[in-house]
Amino acid sequence: MSNVPKIEKLEDLVADHIDKQKKIVESKVARLTQPGENYGSEMLKVDLLLKGEESGTGDQLSVVAKLIPEDEVARKIFNVQYSFVAEAEFYNTIVPTLQQFQKEQGMEETYDFFPKCYGARKNLDRSDIVDENAVLLLENLIASGMYEIKKCMK
Repeated sequence: MSNVPKIEKLEDLVADHIDKQKKIVESKVARLTQPGENYGSEMLKVDLLLKGEESGTGDQLSVVAKLIPEDEVARKIFNVQYSFVAEAEFYNTIVPTLQQFQKEQGMEETYDFFPKCYGARKNLDRSDIVDENAVLLLENLIASGMYEIKKCMK
């Protein structure tokens, strides 16, 4: 596969979603798909090794990083200034609202129909412009035991 894009300031992105006592001590990033294969985004597999500062115990966190397309034409076709923001809002606002609604309705067991979001950003400078540093980190469902059904059946 081609060069793997670097995710700048990955630690800052996941900081609010991991145990405050743990730090990223190792990260492995690889492409999940060929560039352009997922059309509206570039998909990366990110495996993080987290270790406690005091305890020294480690945890593995497997996430999928969704980046905007590398190709400028694809960015325009998919209107990343809108579509990326809408997807991040879905995971950061709509999904938690659905989970809260289940609890308010007295459901003893809530259902997680969506991957957990471990962070999202439009850029590094906190402006409203989606740029090449935009990233959405989602739970890697394969690492959670899910599997993909083939897209085309013969």
